[in-house]
Amino acid sequence: MSRLGELTQKVDAFFARVAERHGTDMQCRAGCSDCCHVQLTITGVEAMAIRDLVAGWPAEQRRDLAGESDPNDREGTGLPARQPNAVPHVRSIDPGHGAEDHPPGRNRCAALDPSGRCKIYEARPLVCRSHGVPIRMRQGGLPVVQACHRNFTRITPDPDCVLDQTTLSAMLYAVDEAQARAAGLPGEPVEAAPEGPEAAGNSAEDPAVHAGLVPPGPRYQPGRRIELARLLADLAAI
Repeated sequence: MSRLGELTQKVDAFFARVAERHGTDMQCRAGCSDCCHVQLTITGVEAMAIRDLVAGWPAEQRRDLAGESDPNDREGTGLPARQPNAVPHVRSIDPGHGAEDHPPGRNRCAALDPSGRCKIYEARPLVCRSHGVPIRMRQGGLPVVQACHRNFTRITPDPDCVLDQTTLSAMLYAVDEAQARAAGLPGEPVEAAPEGPEAAGNSAEDPAVHAGLVPPGPRYQPGRRIELARLLADLAAI
């Protein structure tokens, strides 16, 4: 198993533990996409996992990656109405709201289908696997614990059910850097994938291009941040 696969298993196991212990105060279920109203960038190693998944799809399913979906379609989830988080020391996160100033769909993840389900669920990025659990992060230099506005509205999560964002990010970047070094690439992540003609390099010589996994043009490499929407659009065009 790859190092990313091992890390993925750990995060999935952490989520399962939180759900088992605090499932009565968690509303995570298929069709809920409240945590998915973001424009994601992912690491190169996560992009490779997504390409590996999509490579086994029929052409029609790959083309669907570029499909449009209704950003306002939130019906039929069976979820309760939004409510403020009333648990002390747990701040509420509602990334899908308070965005009236944004054009429709601007903050909707490119991987969502019209029903609010993830098209690449099996290879979804690490941050997506952590959605729903309480997360410890730093704001203004101070540690805070945040959770989805639907979750933990009645009880305080156990200390060992709080995921530390700094630790998770460090582990993911270590895996990504290891992959970058194995590929002979710089291991230091950058903020965004390179753009423009100069980013294409010798992509026509890339084995992934010849294998049909990546179209000619800018290459997605380990150690770089990649726009998920751009990656899915390119994979849809194969």
